Amino acid sequence: PAMDPEDFLDDINAGLLCTICHNVMVNPHTCRKGHQFCFGCITSWLHRSKTCPSDRGDLDEDSLTKNLLANDLIDGMRVDARMQQRMWRGAANVAGESCIVIEIDGCDGQGGCEWRGILSERARHLKDECAFVEVHCGLAGCDLKVLRAQLAEHRAVCAHREVACERCADRFPARESSQHLLTCKGVEIDCPLECGTKVLRGDLSRHEKECGELVVCCSFAEHGCQVRSKRKKISGHEEEATSSHAQLAASAAKRLRVECSELAMALAEKSKQVAEQAVRLLDLQTQLTICQKEKSTQKATKVKFKIEDFTKMLKAKKGFKSRTFHVETKAGTYPMYLGVGFYRKPGSTQQGFVGLWLEHDARESGLLKFPIKLAGTRIEVESVVGGRAYKRVSRREENDMIHEPGGDWGETASFVTDKIAGVTWSSRDKDADLTKVCKRDVRDYLKDDTMLVTATVRLAPAEELWV
Repeated sequence: PAMDPEDFLDDINAGLLCTICHNVMVNPHTCRKGHQFCFGCITSWLHRSKTCPSDRGDLDEDSLTKNLLANDLIDGMRVDARMQQRMWRGAANVAGESCIVIEIDGCDGQGGCEWRGILSERARHLKDECAFVEVHCGLAGCDLKVLRAQLAEHRAVCAHREVACERCADRFPARESSQHLLTCKGVEIDCPLECGTKVLRGDLSRHEKECGELVVCCSFAEHGCQVRSKRKKISGHEEEATSSHAQLAASAAKRLRVECSELAMALAEKSKQVAEQAVRLLDLQTQLTICQKEKSTQKATKVKFKIEDFTKMLKAKKGFKSRTFHVETKAGTYPMYLGVGFYRKPGSTQQGFVGLWLEHDARESGLLKFPIKLAGTRIEVESVVGGRAYKRVSRREENDMIHEPGGDWGETASFVTDKIAGVTWSSRDKDADLTKVCKRDVRDYLKDDTMLVTATVRLAPAEELWV
């Protein structure tokens, strides 16, 4: 687009004219040598030749800069409503192509618009104010354009305007008024069953429930009557068919009595099953109570194991075994002993731990039953620190098993307790090792180089406790 100097009310400085189109510049740009062009003109030129139109020197689009000063001067010049814009198809003075004059989509002064102002404000005037600019109707579905001054008048009669029905208050586009009458609930119509009554379309469903022309079933249809007739005649049928209807009702009553009898029998069978299940549940609860009582009354064996010269034995890396003691159960008497050993920590040549365990004495196995269950076994080690006595409960087991010696579980039948780290110990950390800082170490469990181990052992054959 280009702007003719004659369109301006102010005198135009020659420095504001495009070197190519010789009109007032639109989006003025300058080359490095100061030559000025419309941006559209120079970019169109550069598509044909990478030279400056003024001096034929080398030129490309990247070397162009916007002339902000010229742009501000042009925007501040006064124009009126008769201004035209021209669009160039190239450079007329160089390529010999003529420009085409195009009226902008706005007022041209012929309709009476007297606006005058600076160029930068003209676009806002045309967009928001000018009464002689063609604008779109704006109603959904309407593509017409009218002068802004005539917009309100057009919308008042536009076929796409929204109107309200006087009969039912529904809203719809005015052009659909005729079509709406075909479905309007406020329009009075003849009964479609031809009873002669006129009803509103919206009340048709209610009328059909009362219309004498509607075909309905006999009130004894649920009992087997298959007669269908118009509502106004069905009462006559029911009066005439009293005897047959009584027979249908009697047959229906008989079928209902049979169904009730069958349901009663099925209910009795279900009640019997529920009672049997209740008896079975009571038996299971009784068995569970007996098992729990046997468990709580299972005799426990308490033993103490004193280990003297502990430090000496530790240096020699020799373990300790107590004398054999016997634990009585309903299945027999089981020989057991306690053991204490010193072990090297896996992967370490310096760190170690003390291990305590409960083991079955395989030399006296005899005909005893295995596996045997640890029904609440407890092993403790006493500790004396600062004159106060503590007890380290290493483990209490309910479900661990001691298996038959020499079976799939190995040559011995043992229950191994937690490890006691050689230099650290934490009553809250099951896997304490030498890298953790704990309150007490193994030396705190020694008094006069003696360690006292106590155990409460309760055993039961596995089959007695599994329920």
